[in-house]
Amino acid sequence: MLRSRRSSGPPKLAPIATALLAGAIGVACVTGTPPDLPQAPAHRPIIHREAAIPEDALLTALPAEFVVPVEVDTPSPGATWVVLIDTQPSGEQGPIPTGSDPYLVMFTLPVPLAPTQCHTIEFLVTGPENLGADTMTWYYVPEGSLAGCDTFDAGADSGVGPLPLNPADAATP
Repeated sequence: MLRSRRSSGPPKLAPIATALLAGAIGVACVTGTPPDLPQAPAHRPIIHREAAIPEDALLTALPAEFVVPVEVDTPSPGATWVVLIDTQPSGEQGPIPTGSDPYLVMFTLPVPLAPTQCHTIEFLVTGPENLGADTMTWYYVPEGSLAGCDTFDAGADSGVGPLPLNPADAATP
């Protein structure tokens, strides 16, 4: 007896077409021009405190020179630095050139400090185009402790009254 074979129709082309389409898409992705990557937003200048000289915030002796590494992330000019001694400008200041990352700012204290008094030395760097700022502060404490240093207290004796917790409670005189 002869057996007859039933034909199930034309050969199935769906798997073959799918494989060819996937291959064509893969080739198109490889040969196409990639889009430009978006620019990362610029950030404020950053002081690398761990690499600053001196690194310690409490100084019992003044160094001959301060070295502060500063990273500026934007190529536009305008980043500057200044040194404040006891909240007053010391005269030490300057620009931070672009294209040198990180930039080492080296400065000395231009005014002699009273060797027996406490002093605050602050390094401030501001970014271009109002991107922000960063600071590093050293405290010169000849006795080795802040216990004997004067501090500013905005309490009752300073003439600055307590600030209201709710802005609506602030009365206008």
